[in-house]
Amino acid sequence: MAQIIAPQIIRENRTVLDFGGSLMWVVCILLALAIIHFSCAAGSATGYVGDICSRGLDVWDYLGLICCAPLYLLVIIFFSTGLRIW
Repeated sequence: MAQIIAPQIIRENRTVLDFGGSLMWVVCILLALAIIHFSCAAGSATGYVGDICSRGLDVWDYLGLICCAPLYLLVIIFFSTGLRIW
């Protein structure tokens, strides 16, 4: 008769913190909002951020922040000519 050998299960009690993608997403959202806020407050916003300051955040801006935060941050940086936050 064939004998069935059960595999040995080794249990390790380790705590692993993996913030990789989600932390980057949150940082991109916070950076985008900080750039918008401080540029509008300083009165130096031009380009895309200047448009956001004049009309406020709309649905597409919120979707950009939630769905495509790193890309949205790059759009804010590249399409805002003369971006200064001081």
